[in-house]
Amino acid sequence: MNKPITNFKKTIVRAEALITLYESEPDLTELDDLLRSAVVLGMAGCDSYFTHKFCDALVPFLKHHDPSKELLNMLEKAGLNTKMALELSMMERPFRRIRTLLERSLSHLTTQRTSAIDTLFGAVELKGLTGRVHSRARRTNLGKRLNTMADFRNEIVHAAHLNSHSKPKTISLDDVKSRLRDVALFVETCDRIIDEPRV
Repeated sequence: MNKPITNFKKTIVRAEALITLYESEPDLTELDDLLRSAVVLGMAGCDSYFTHKFCDALVPFLKHHDPSKELLNMLEKAGLNTKMALELSMMERPFRRIRTLLERSLSHLTTQRTSAIDTLFGAVELKGLTGRVHSRARRTNLGKRLNTMADFRNEIVHAAHLNSHSKPKTISLDDVKSRLRDVALFVETCDRIIDEPRV
């Protein structure tokens, strides 16, 4: 099984390949849609990273800590009720089942915004993850940039990035490149912080 950061980096490479195609094919009629696709793909990688990274962090946390109220609520929403708890007590690998339940549940939510990321990781005693990223990366605007990129992605996915005249809005190559770099910096910094040993 690939680590979440490996999958994220592979997805960013795919998004960058779309940008390279944009730069190398000046005769394509729908070039701007390559940039829009790069935004969507980059944010999909970010979303997938945080969902899977949280599930990776969950099992070691549960083995050594009592779950918080937030985590218990999250697990209950994922389907961990009394019946499931009794079934888990008879299983050889109960934590694998808990992880699978949570992955399935979280796949219906988005974890592209800093508030969702902070809430998720706060449940496993990594409170204020975004603030830690800002300090470590020495970039206090990274969380805001991630949120803006999530909004940009949503505008593309849900409204086709059209203006009031039903024409595609202007999109900037330099802006998309810069924002993808910031998303990568945010995720890679998170990964280092999450992987640090905790007492």
